Amino acid sequence: MMKIAGLYRASRVLAKQPANVVLDRIGFRRGSIPLVVPPAFSQTVLDTSKADSILFSFRGQSAKSIRTAFGRFLSGSLSLASSFKNINVNVSSDFLSVLLVTPFSGDKIGGVDRIQPYKGIERIAYYLLRNHLNLDVMVHNPDLLYSDRIFSRDEMQTFDIIGFGSLDPVFSETAEVILSFEKHYPKSLKVIGGIAASHMSAKSLFASLPLDIVVKGFGENPMLAIVRRLGRSGDLLSRFGDIPGLVLNVDKNPVITSPPGHLSYDQFRTVVMGDFEDVPLGTDDRLHQRSYWKKTVEHRGSVRRFSNEIGYYPIRLGTSDYCRRTCVFCSAAPVHKVPRGALLRIELEPEDIIMTMKRAIKNNPQADSFHFDDDDFITSRKRIIKLCKLIVKAGLAHYPKLCKSRIDEVDEEILLALKKAGFVFISYGIESFSDRVLKKMAKGITFQQIQLVLDKTLEAGLMTGINLMLFNPFTTVAEVDFDVRQAVHYFKKGAFVFVNSRMEAYHGAPIMKRNSWIQFKQVFHPGMDAPMDLPTYVTIQDDAAAGLFEKAQAEQNGFLNKLSLLGLKQFPFLVKGLALFYGIYSVLGKPAEQLDEIQNLIIDYLGANLKVR
Repeated sequence: MMKIAGLYRASRVLAKQPANVVLDRIGFRRGSIPLVVPPAFSQTVLDTSKADSILFSFRGQSAKSIRTAFGRFLSGSLSLASSFKNINVNVSSDFLSVLLVTPFSGDKIGGVDRIQPYKGIERIAYYLLRNHLNLDVMVHNPDLLYSDRIFSRDEMQTFDIIGFGSLDPVFSETAEVILSFEKHYPKSLKVIGGIAASHMSAKSLFASLPLDIVVKGFGENPMLAIVRRLGRSGDLLSRFGDIPGLVLNVDKNPVITSPPGHLSYDQFRTVVMGDFEDVPLGTDDRLHQRSYWKKTVEHRGSVRRFSNEIGYYPIRLGTSDYCRRTCVFCSAAPVHKVPRGALLRIELEPEDIIMTMKRAIKNNPQADSFHFDDDDFITSRKRIIKLCKLIVKAGLAHYPKLCKSRIDEVDEEILLALKKAGFVFISYGIESFSDRVLKKMAKGITFQQIQLVLDKTLEAGLMTGINLMLFNPFTTVAEVDFDVRQAVHYFKKGAFVFVNSRMEAYHGAPIMKRNSWIQFKQVFHPGMDAPMDLPTYVTIQDDAAAGLFEKAQAEQNGFLNKLSLLGLKQFPFLVKGLALFYGIYSVLGKPAEQLDEIQNLIIDYLGANLKVR
């Protein structure tokens, strides 16, 4: 074989690829992840092929077979396609291209501390790249880089499909992103999915935005089916009407196909165990030219919060798609219902979780922690106990870990197992300490249970997160006062209290049936065909509580303005919550010592967390 510079190194790198890879004038990439292939070799292949870009459908072929195929092509013995056909690799310069765009959250979802991959979008991209032999897929997150700054990139030339994720709190921003992409890519098929779009009125979506298809429920299989039917002729109905789980835009009228399907366990296992492989966690990618870890650390500002304990470079894993309750404010659980109305339960087995953790570390050596993003991590006692034992056995206990759970799933044995396995933080969606409010929210827990579990969690030495929905629609002034007293009590004991001041209104949540309670805002951006009425909050039904909220919020803002003299550009979510407590106490005329107590908690927290790292 003739000597070709970089061939041996290139073949070793490409032999590790389990998915479609694209070569363009910048080099090889899988999705938007750059591959470390010698530039001279990449340019030689591209120049010899006389193509602008080439797709290779690698599926773990050996380095030797890849080296032989390239050698035959570059020596002139065979064409590029023929050389790789012998080793079952599809090669094409005429391939399909999909761009998936995550919701643009900015500061609206937990602030810039939470710049992170969107698991649903990343899972779909991972699935498509490995289940279609002639498809390129990239993911764009506007939080990593604003959309208007990437349109000139070489990677952004043409797309057959542009798919958008959706979340209710930031749907107005998502609408602007959709309109921006329509301006630059008017011929691309526009598809939207995600929790918000799954529940929204498709008629309203089609009337306002340039969208062709809505995907309801899980998106992996419907998106693959859409890609496979792109070559069909005819209108949307004739091309895609046989795909379950779609709503098609036929002359602005929604046409619904058959009910959505669900991922099989094997499909769920595949995407969950590998979706991090195509995500730019620690390495700058080609599309954004930055990574999640770098961006997150840069934008945390001077307050480290508790990152020293829970990690700066986390691997985020979602090991289940299940929660056994349907709280009145939640829209996630209804998406996972099967036709008979029961909740679909898909959970990764403990052995597979261990394998996933090991693979994640191998792919991202800089990783220093694991964050389990499951809405409800401890759904199965047997599963979690076994997982904790396997974590210790596998030598992974030294990595800090965090998770979320329901109060009624935790006891001393669970806490001890979590602690031994290296879990350092567990967050509980409590929402209220009032038994009456908890019942109205359909939480299925009591104040007595909350007290017991919070105390046991703190005694076990685990950092404890408490999520509160303070001015929910059911509360009274007395209950707000009680919630604040309990929250301050647990904050002083070492808990982290995260406050959502009001109940946000999400399409598909049971509370949305109380239409008269929902506060809407009308959204109209340039380029929209019609305005949209988007839900924002569920109004506070008690007049006195509503009045307290307005006055307390004004006091909160004034207090934060004073704190800004410290030079902070942005306040941690936790500090904003404490400042709201201060505002509530001010309006209620609490004694000066109680106001001073909250001020001191804030100052102590900031003093312990400023510029530590």
